[in-house]
Amino acid sequence: GLAVAAVAGGAGGYHYAKRQSKERMKRHAHACAGGDRPTLRRLRYLVKWGHWQLLEYEEASAELREAVLDEVVRAFSPWVQRAYLLNAREGARGHGKSPGGSSSVAIREVIQHLAPLCLLLQRRAALKAVEEAAEAVGVAALVGTLDTRHVDRCRIVFPTVLETVSFFLRPDLPAEAAEAFAPVSPSSRGDVKQRRLQKAAIAVHEVLERPDVVQALSAWHGPTRAVAGPLSVQPSPSPGQEDLEVPPEGAENEPGAMNGSGSEESSDHEYYSCSEESGDELSSAQASSARPACLGESSPTNRNRGTSQFKKRQAALPRGLREHSWRSAEAATFEVRGPTYLSDKRKILAGACMLELANVDFFLIGTSGPILRASDHGDLFPKLQRAKGDRRFFFIQNWIFPPYQAVIVGALDPQAVWLLADTPQARLWNRFLAMSNDERRNVFKVIMSVEEGPWLVKRAVPKKPVLVGRPLRMQSHHTPGDHLEVVVDVSSGRTEQVATGLVMRALTSLKVSYTSLIEASKEDELPESLLLCAGMQNVNTTLLSCPDDR
Repeated sequence: GLAVAAVAGGAGGYHYAKRQSKERMKRHAHACAGGDRPTLRRLRYLVKWGHWQLLEYEEASAELREAVLDEVVRAFSPWVQRAYLLNAREGARGHGKSPGGSSSVAIREVIQHLAPLCLLLQRRAALKAVEEAAEAVGVAALVGTLDTRHVDRCRIVFPTVLETVSFFLRPDLPAEAAEAFAPVSPSSRGDVKQRRLQKAAIAVHEVLERPDVVQALSAWHGPTRAVAGPLSVQPSPSPGQEDLEVPPEGAENEPGAMNGSGSEESSDHEYYSCSEESGDELSSAQASSARPACLGESSPTNRNRGTSQFKKRQAALPRGLREHSWRSAEAATFEVRGPTYLSDKRKILAGACMLELANVDFFLIGTSGPILRASDHGDLFPKLQRAKGDRRFFFIQNWIFPPYQAVIVGALDPQAVWLLADTPQARLWNRFLAMSNDERRNVFKVIMSVEEGPWLVKRAVPKKPVLVGRPLRMQSHHTPGDHLEVVVDVSSGRTEQVATGLVMRALTSLKVSYTSLIEASKEDELPESLLLCAGMQNVNTTLLSCPDDR
């Protein structure tokens, strides 16, 4: 009963808003021309950008999240108008059917183009943005500060949300809509997603029905004239809105922009597999249970073939400059804190790395779950290298981002000049080794650089230092004189999961570089130096395999 009422209320709110905005819709009618409606690829791309941006702005001002919502939803308005025109045409013919009851090509096209917005509105971050946007309109109407943003929201954005929600939650959901909608709405989460859609419709419907909002909209005469209201406060620009960078036209057509393959059929399902459900992010174990089939999975047969899985993985993803390989990255492409940073905040180009990049191992997580101590595993570089007599101190970075894992190993030259003298690097390195786990979490930094790749990936992974131990679960294990291992679980951070997902699905078209360093916070620790630099290019994840289970 409540569900039907919510849908009915949403539909009623839409028709009310549509009546109020008839003239506004006429001015936007040109957008309904076939060539001016956004393509399905563009809409899906905007939804991906919008979801990531909402998570990125989770701790920012509400105005920024509202601006993201407005940008994404507004793009779907021409398709909602198209659906309305088709509905009116059906009614004029006396069929008594809504567009959803038809199996025509035109109706199927509308359904396909509205489905991405419906999927976005199921997300927790999107619901929050809708509720905040509705609240902002209500407050602006109450105090007399309604501006162009609020009016456009009431006349375009909110009606688009209501029509989309009411269409996909209708009891007689047509087969075409169910087909476009069901693949990404698992029954186990269907109730949660439906409730979010209902909440979004209710929030929008309630604000559009408020008498003060109705009065403020009717008194609106454009941005140059005052809006009637209890207070004569002048509208102010949205804080930070000018910083919002919307995907440029054509960004969706870049290589790797749509999950690295350009496939429109699978993009919705793959993207919305990212964890952002209420209650909890996926644990590493849960996420790994949905991993791809592992090539060369560990078995007695595999272990008796004479060639270790490690050697096979290294041959499949070798060190070099060709496609599908890893390499040492150029340190001078990164900036670090300079010798006078504490007084003038100046940064300088990095010098030589403190450690030698010894190995990069990128693999699928096996059936037993992620490897939590790479230093002890018999099919990974550290232990295998020890068996060869290598006694150098290893700095091991163990990155877990199900269904994948990467182990990056740096080796310390015991005769390094910086280590033998009383240098800033030596002081900071020795202090880092002596720190507790919690202390290391507050000083271990990484910088990612997407040198070649799609616009959205570059936006999701900016080239700036991040103290990863703060937003993510990080553990460190130190055996004096032998190794220090840092384990970072990317699946413990929701925003980081989404950003990592964008990167992973575009890997075949990416050239990336990565560095890590210890943050210098004292004058005798400056200038900063990089620990190591690594890079990868055009990695094909279908060629990855699992380590032996030992």
